Amino acid sequence: FICNDIQNDHGALLRHEEALKRGYRSVGVFPLMAKEYVFGILCLYAADADSFGAEEVKILSSFAEHIAFAVEAMERDQLRRQLGTSLAETEERLRSIINNSSAIIYVKDIKEKFIMVNRQFEESLHANAGQMTGKSDHDIFPGEIADVLVANDRKVLSLRAPLEVEETVLMGEEMRTYISVKFPLFDTEGVPYAVCGISTDITERKKMESEFRKSELSLAEAQKMAAIGNWDWDMANDKVSLSDELVHILGFSSQEETPHTYESSYGVFIKMLHPADFERIK
Repeated sequence: FICNDIQNDHGALLRHEEALKRGYRSVGVFPLMAKEYVFGILCLYAADADSFGAEEVKILSSFAEHIAFAVEAMERDQLRRQLGTSLAETEERLRSIINNSSAIIYVKDIKEKFIMVNRQFEESLHANAGQMTGKSDHDIFPGEIADVLVANDRKVLSLRAPLEVEETVLMGEEMRTYISVKFPLFDTEGVPYAVCGISTDITERKKMESEFRKSELSLAEAQKMAAIGNWDWDMANDKVSLSDELVHILGFSSQEETPHTYESSYGVFIKMLHPADFERIK
């Protein structure tokens, strides 16, 4: 917008009276633009009329473009710094979460080399920080164990989908059992470039399950020797579970439908009893 005679031809110029009071007789207004959007203006007043000829307008228009470019560059640089700071903070928080997790967390590239492991993994193998980067499972574990781990990773890449699998690994001098959730990582074009794994140690749980099974077998054997049985009633779900020996004591064979399941409702169980025992059990 150019006005070379504010006093006589101010047109749509706002506050022209104020400009005249201050001694201005002409004005040039040039937009500051970025990607076709106006984000500001360069406004120049002159004391003389007809101060903005064609050559002046050309020079000042170019000057406004340079100002707009510089401002846009400064804003881009500031945004990059903000994003860089934000990204660094996000990465630090993520690293803190990963390293303080009780689970083993790791990332392997498509060449099956470790590119990231968390502190728990390093400590489990008594390795120093960064010592495992660039190594493969075959560099760390016995051949048979490494073969299984690699096969699971390849399956994840082949399926391009998450996989949950139980894995047994030699950690130090002890065999440990893990539930591993493995999933592919994709680049911006949707191509998998790595496999991430989160492995939770279930060794103690497996030991407890094994001990429980041994206890159940011992109880069943003791009941068989003493000719006694037991039953449990799940009142919430109305299910009665019978031990093998009680099924035998009640005179049912393993081929009969109801006892063969070793589970029944309380009503069905009561009907199995001798009438003389009904009131006492009730």
